[in-house]
Amino acid sequence: MDVDNRVLDIGILKNLLVKYRDVILLEYSSKMDDDEIAELLKISERTLRQRLARGKAMMQEKINCLEDSIDGTCERN
Repeated sequence: MDVDNRVLDIGILKNLLVKYRDVILLEYSSKMDDDEIAELLKISERTLRQRLARGKAMMQEKINCLEDSIDGTCERN
């Protein structure tokens, strides 16, 4: 199983706010350029890039938390 499927399987992407989930799904599962995604979502390209960065950061935080929980050090937010 690859990393993308693991992220989906453990619900990390599913639990993101829709505005972050949508841009991540479109960015990585479509062949659309950033300007096309921004137009589709009716947001600026700058907002698209911000949402991608924030969404990825949130996902990384959840992944780190899951890894840490093996050691009992993860605190749920």
